[in-house]
Amino acid sequence: MRNGPGPVSRSFGAVGRGIAAVWLGLAHALGAVARSIGQSARDLDPEHRRDGVGLFLFGLATVVAAAVWWQLPGGVMDLARSVTSGAVGKVGWLVPLFLVYAGWRTLRDPERNGPAGRQVIGWAAFALGLLGIVHIANGNPQPVLGDATNLQEAGGAVGYVTSSLLL
Repeated sequence: MRNGPGPVSRSFGAVGRGIAAVWLGLAHALGAVARSIGQSARDLDPEHRRDGVGLFLFGLATVVAAAVWWQLPGGVMDLARSVTSGAVGKVGWLVPLFLVYAGWRTLRDPERNGPAGRQVIGWAAFALGLLGIVHIANGNPQPVLGDATNLQEAGGAVGYVTSSLLL
């Protein structure tokens, strides 16, 4: 009988630790650059830094911008484009800008942003209201026999649900 993990699981663990180390190294480098601009964020306590989340948001913004703005081909890009335009419709071209803004705020001063739950509720309320208004302003299109492509020319699926509640 063997005790402990085998050589394969040890090598997967080493690969995982290596990927995590590279991710955190890139995140800390990006966070250091973001905090070096201006004076207010230079003395941020290391315990309050959220560099990994900021790097994730910047990476997600890059993927969404490549899919929505530049229309790059490929399976991942098609998926990102479909999810973005299907969910938020015409407002989809703003999503990369919002992700960069959220990443920047997270890197610069995560303490000032407040608790994550409060941020989610606030941004969700803002987005729901905005998408509902955009959907109504574009004629309140309805999905036809399961085809929701006309929703992409308005507030997307989220805007449709929100405007349905308003109307």
